[in-house]
Amino acid sequence: MDAILKLIERARPMYEIIQDAVVLTDLHGKIIYVNDSYTRLLGFTKDEVLSKPCASMGLTVSFTFNELLMQLAAHHSVVRKSRFNTRDHSTIELYSSFSLLLNEELKSLGVLIIMRENPVQKENEIAHFEKQSHLLRAINYRMDEMCVVSDIQNRRNIYCTDAVENILGFTAKEFLDLGWAFVIATTHPEDLKNLIESFFREIAIRDKEKFIHDHIPMSSLYRRRHKDGSWRWIQAEAIVLERDEQEFIKYVISFSRDVTREKELSGITHDEILLSLIGNKPEPGPAPVKAKEPLSSELPITISNREREILSFVKNGFSTKEIAEKLELSVNTIHTYRKNLMSKLNARNTAELVRIAMEFHV
Repeated sequence: MDAILKLIERARPMYEIIQDAVVLTDLHGKIIYVNDSYTRLLGFTKDEVLSKPCASMGLTVSFTFNELLMQLAAHHSVVRKSRFNTRDHSTIELYSSFSLLLNEELKSLGVLIIMRENPVQKENEIAHFEKQSHLLRAINYRMDEMCVVSDIQNRRNIYCTDAVENILGFTAKEFLDLGWAFVIATTHPEDLKNLIESFFREIAIRDKEKFIHDHIPMSSLYRRRHKDGSWRWIQAEAIVLERDEQEFIKYVISFSRDVTREKELSGITHDEILLSLIGNKPEPGPAPVKAKEPLSSELPITISNREREILSFVKNGFSTKEIAEKLELSVNTIHTYRKNLMSKLNARNTAELVRIAMEFHV
């Protein structure tokens, strides 16, 4: 019970803002947590269902909870249309997914149940993405990097490339059907708090200072659970794709790839430097584990003193805005320096830029 509650506390800020109904049970089927969207969809109050068997949540199914556990042991997740009885005795059909709730050691703690209304795109949304169809089809050819378009205001993913199956084992349809709650549940517990805090912080910055930061990627490095149960290190970068009529962020597009093998080869661990990539400044502590010493301590190309200075700031987790303030330069100037550094050092993203800086002791 305590282990489940600990996981819930880390994920609660995100569970409480998504539109999908979220129910967590222990391995005996007792309901431990429901979010606000559950009460909105089905009408039951939290007090009416908490600590009750999952049959109390209104699901009308022919299988027992033990049968569900057997299915999840074999398939990890189950997605189906299910009928639910509401508090006012009416019946509604919802898309529902069932998956095992696992801790960092991949030990089963309970069951995650996600319920959502039939996801119907609005006409203007369909028209918008039809205009982008050529671009999205081109992106879909990349199998080493998954692309996801997210509706930030409605907390849902609306497009995903087929590469998700190559990276996480789920088909694009499964990934979209499972929703944001499943993404949260399959993020490593040790990385979840930092990831959620970074998300809220980065979105708030861009909504407060509109357009200024839209071209700057929101970078994150974290562990996600593959469909086969293993943990995979994911490097992701997201940028603002579109704003609404009030200029608030509407759509974000993210690009993610599996860097597990790269981390194994480099020897970089989940230390303070990597945490800085998702916006956290490291607290004083033990020295991070360093990658194996390169054959030469000199950078493979010549960079200016200013570029070396900026590279050092990037390595230590400073944002573009913070570097600009320290060096008394404009944000655009620092952004240009970073782009030039990535081009010169053949770095595809901030993570590789940091790795290079570490390897050559900049």
